[in-house]
Amino acid sequence: MRPLLIVLCGWLLPLLAFADAASGVTLQLVEGTYRPGDVVELQAEMRRAEYAEFELHVPAHAQLHFVAHTREPVRYVEGVYVQSVLLLLQPMNAGEFELNRITAILEQGGVSTEVALPSVQFTVTSYAAEDTSKTPAVLTGDSFITPKRTVFVLVVIVALVVLSLVVWILLRKQKPAFVELAETLSLSDLVDALEAGEPAEDLIERSLGDAALSMSPSLREALETAAYANRIDVAGLLRALKEEVER
Repeated sequence: MRPLLIVLCGWLLPLLAFADAASGVTLQLVEGTYRPGDVVELQAEMRRAEYAEFELHVPAHAQLHFVAHTREPVRYVEGVYVQSVLLLLQPMNAGEFELNRITAILEQGGVSTEVALPSVQFTVTSYAAEDTSKTPAVLTGDSFITPKRTVFVLVVIVALVVLSLVVWILLRKQKPAFVELAETLSLSDLVDALEAGEPAEDLIERSLGDAALSMSPSLREALETAAYANRIDVAGLLRALKEEVER
């Protein structure tokens, strides 16, 4: 996996999205041409003359896999407190992506304030990009393949197809959970997984990305913390889930 970079005339061009000036919070996404499996780096930074703490909340996306969530130590630079949070996400498919409803929770003097941040857009290109150009291709000496070479190329292609099929079958046997996913998801499924001690990260991300699944703001915040803050309070999350199910 490689970080996302774009090079234009030898310079990196970061895409900056600015929030409310009073909050001092900005978003930065290093934009570039990248494909499924690359790592998207989304950084939130807060610069304020008065000290405050903040948490970054990014709603789960069905086609983005959470990789890591790191926080840098607070720095005091030229009379300003500087804090940074880095969120790493991995796109699973090609297409247009948009992260919206991003918020930052500021806490100062025991008072919490929610700040809405701008949405972030980026494109994930396919490995097999189609050439839509109408310009005729120039034929070279290599364009004329002899019969023997044709047979060799066909044998190589068949061998690769067979090898890919074997690998795919082995992966299906090792990870059956990714083969047969339930079409519908309920909070009870999360409760069962947590009580059974099974990994619940994927179910949590799917729950947050399911628009048809209704939940209270407090439960959504608890699930977002479990998905993106790299920590799961199993007992507390179970208690919140059971209270939600009983309502």
